[in-house]
Amino acid sequence: MSPDAAQLLTAALEALARDEPDAAVVSLRSALAAAPTPLEAKRLALLAVTAQAPALARAALPAVAEQDRAELEALLGGEVSPHEEDAFDVELHDGGADTQTDARIETFLRFFGGRRDLYAEQHSGRHRALWRPVRKPLLPRDVEAHLVGVRTLGQYCLFPDASCSFGVLDLDLVPDARAELRHAPGEPRPSAHPAMVKALRALRDAALTLGLAPALFDSGGKGAHLWLFLEDRRPARAVRTLLNAVLERAGTLPSELAVELFPRQTTHGPKGLSSLVKLPLGIHRGTNRRALMLDDGLAPVLDADDALGRLRTCDEAAVDAVVAHRLVPLPSPELTSPGGAPTPRSEGEVRPSDVAAVLRAVPTADALRAEEAVLGQCAVIAGLVTQAFESSRLSPEEARAIIYTLGLVGPEATLARRVLAAGKANPAALEAARRGLPSPMGCRKLHQLRPELAAACACPARGGPLLYASPVAFAMPGAPTVSAPRARPLEPLPGPLFEDPLATIARSLRRLEARLAERAPDQEPEK
Repeated sequence: MSPDAAQLLTAALEALARDEPDAAVVSLRSALAAAPTPLEAKRLALLAVTAQAPALARAALPAVAEQDRAELEALLGGEVSPHEEDAFDVELHDGGADTQTDARIETFLRFFGGRRDLYAEQHSGRHRALWRPVRKPLLPRDVEAHLVGVRTLGQYCLFPDASCSFGVLDLDLVPDARAELRHAPGEPRPSAHPAMVKALRALRDAALTLGLAPALFDSGGKGAHLWLFLEDRRPARAVRTLLNAVLERAGTLPSELAVELFPRQTTHGPKGLSSLVKLPLGIHRGTNRRALMLDDGLAPVLDADDALGRLRTCDEAAVDAVVAHRLVPLPSPELTSPGGAPTPRSEGEVRPSDVAAVLRAVPTADALRAEEAVLGQCAVIAGLVTQAFESSRLSPEEARAIIYTLGLVGPEATLARRVLAAGKANPAALEAARRGLPSPMGCRKLHQLRPELAAACACPARGGPLLYASPVAFAMPGAPTVSAPRARPLEPLPGPLFEDPLATIARSLRRLEARLAERAPDQEPEK
């Protein structure tokens, strides 16, 4: 046995244990140069696969014993890929010449396989389910174990080039809504909660209106997932734009829900990993419930083959249309929209969510003045604030009144947070409301809530762009007049949304060579 190769293989194994694949690859390359024995070469190839370096694993194959070579070649997918540097594009199959991958596993890997060179596995923790990365190829036998409930798998959203093959909207019930389910008869699923049903229908209809193909799943945990599958991978930023377009088209979601977008980020973390999503059709280790698909009526689809047969990828033209025509607020009302784009709203038309957007944009330095303006004119809100600090009590409806008035003002909603804390109200409802652009609460509902205080209110005049009276009008610049932000669609983004990194590098090199030639046209380059 070669001492140098053995020591280098041990160093590579230790680097992988520390989750440092780059350091492991350096040690493995040195071990390959140290003339490893056949047994060491086999170990080197296996460690290279774990370190996401298939090219290095193939380079070690000639030194592997002949009886072991066929198994390693099967693991690496047979013939060498024309894009060997893209480890995530290599077809990785289970070992063994007689292994057959059935249709449902192939379908599952097509839609949920993701990058395929690594995945995550869920385990039951003491108080919650925990995830750990598995830096090995995702094989058919792993999928089979997931589908039968022996293991629970998750997949990281970002490929090594920061692109995605799917996007997910994760909807969870807030603690108060989950408490309602615990007191309900039977064992109701969170995806069957009335607020969740309303949101899922709105999101599904919004996605279909945009020409997309959504797939709905009970998450097995606190809510439900909406998946969008892409025929070709897209940059993470484009996928988040796609998901945000569905949210915007669906309108304001119920306050009983919290929504997250996956991917959460557009670049990898310090360990080369990204946000992960629990894959459906398996068992949630925290609840022991299976994450089933939901049909058009939002009823569970019990047969896995039936569920997988319903999956579709989104039409590429529809994805391009959504990503390339993003609506952004612009200060110039005289600008007109380009032909073929959606028609902007008319001059006087405004939605309550537009008012919420303007309220959120109130600068931090002006937020205190805006909050005081609301308290000075609305006796109901002022009375609720006094009650919270003096009696440390706010009912759910009173807390809701604070959230949908003061809670919409400014980027931080500082006063609303202090009032909710003093009144011992659940702050999660405020966080859920501020994830979207909810409608401000009107004076009529506030008067119904506390009629004894309503007589002292100085409500703004009805009419105008908001169409109903609300105390938030006093927090707006130039109160009580509410102005709608103007918007127009952008023209399609020029060129492809994502370019091959090698093409980008080549273009940069050509620019550098051109600059060097301009500065020293008469000098011969050094050889």
